[in-house]
Amino acid sequence: MSMRASRTGGGVMTEVIYCEHCSLPMYYNPSTSKNTKTYGYYRCSGVEKLTCTTGGVRSKTVDDQICAILKRLVLPADLRAEVIARAASLIGINQPERSPEQITLAQQLQVLEHARSCGLIVGEEYTVRRRELEQRMQALANAEQVGPTLKELHEKAALLEDMVGLIDASAIPERRGIIRSIFDRIWVTAHTVCAIMPNGLYLPLASAMAEVCGLGGPGGARTHDHRLKRPLLYH
Repeated sequence: MSMRASRTGGGVMTEVIYCEHCSLPMYYNPSTSKNTKTYGYYRCSGVEKLTCTTGGVRSKTVDDQICAILKRLVLPADLRAEVIARAASLIGINQPERSPEQITLAQQLQVLEHARSCGLIVGEEYTVRRRELEQRMQALANAEQVGPTLKELHEKAALLEDMVGLIDASAIPERRGIIRSIFDRIWVTAHTVCAIMPNGLYLPLASAMAEVCGLGGPGGARTHDHRLKRPLLYH
């Protein structure tokens, strides 16, 4: 997969890449060699301010490493359920128990269906009553559903499976948006991605992957810090 930046489009990771040494943002710069070939580099903004002395990093080198990391974030089929369950526990998602009112409404729905099967309630009267009970049940479910849900975790995990192909088929601006939706920050040093901070629900999923599977970096290094609200390290 290629995430090479264009001269006019800027770098794919421009809005999320940071210098490991000074924590300042890095920006894409094109450079033309003597044989007129154009190479892209990410350069620390601290260099212009004379507060950082790190050199630029080849954009393709770093972009390819992010592609490798994305592939590592895809949940293995045999461990998918375990990883999602662990991610859910990290952020306090539990399968909610039904409240007494929800149980009562479910029982009323069963009675209504029994009455319909016996011919005791039919037509519009049945339809109106069933709709009323379903609306009340949905309202209770919505009221108790605060924060992320188990369904959303499954959806994010499914998105990761197609992410590499999606990026590959997108133009540079769309690629940048996809990367920004997955990563809050990416730290780079010596042409190497050394730490990542995923966004939103990708963070507990990546943290759970680190615990259950061992989430290694581009060079195969083991992730040694997977606590929430901390970067996932790739040294």
